[in-house]
Amino acid sequence: MYIRRRICNRFINEEKFVEELQWLDEDEMLDVTAITQSAPGPLPVNASVIIGYRMAGILGSLSAVFRHNIASHDCTFNHISVL
Repeated sequence: MYIRRRICNRFINEEKFVEELQWLDEDEMLDVTAITQSAPGPLPVNASVIIGYRMAGILGSLSAVFRHNIASHDCTFNHISVL
């Protein structure tokens, strides 16, 4: 099931970044997928660093990581406040 979910996420991301937003072409998306799966850490964070760097250099990758971390903390705080 884990492998199936990982493959499904790859196709969802490819549809979003390649076809809809046109931030990457198909070859770049395959490279991003290979790098994020081989690098340590969560896959979405690794992908946001690479795509952020491609879009806006070092500041793009830093802002992508910052935004990714803020979003995860926001979900955590919302969950706690409901309890």
